[in-house]
Amino acid sequence: MQTRKEPVRNKIVKAALEEFLLAGYANSSMRNIANQSGITVGNIYSYFSSKEELFDYILNDTVEELNKLFAIQVEYNESLTAENLTHMARLVSDVFLKYRIQFLILMDGSTGSKYQDLKSNMIRQACDRILSDAKLQNDSGTGQVDHLLAESLSVALIEGMIFIFKHSGRNRKRLETLVGDFLAVIIKGFF
Repeated sequence: MQTRKEPVRNKIVKAALEEFLLAGYANSSMRNIANQSGITVGNIYSYFSSKEELFDYILNDTVEELNKLFAIQVEYNESLTAENLTHMARLVSDVFLKYRIQFLILMDGSTGSKYQDLKSNMIRQACDRILSDAKLQNDSGTGQVDHLLAESLSVALIEGMIFIFKHSGRNRKRLETLVGDFLAVIIKGFF
């Protein structure tokens, strides 16, 4: 029985990241990953039983971090200061910079995988959050926000963040500033 080696696993993962980024999940193949990594297909299967398992291995941490970001509690009253927005921008930027390639794969290359609906699910989560938080902001607790407005803001939020991530480069300071300013417009402008 062959012993698994971390350097071999790392070569497979590096080649798979490139393959999934360029071709997407649906158009990627273990054969292409093998060719790019210089490792036989059979050896890759001794590390990952399927393309799906390899895809999950690559994206699992990113999905967990995105879920944590969506769980952040935001106070919209006077505590939504520039400092708090800067902190949120830093958290979002940290996740993106750490998992840049994985994030781009999730957003643009996950068709055919269990993650193919992640972006629409993020938009739905943001919409639900906006609707819920808007009710909390209303003094009487009975305020209603038109669902179409909440959904439009959610689409703008998620698509806007993706656009910033794709086009801002890897400059941390610029990314944090853009994300912070964008969040300020969306969050402060609505609440």
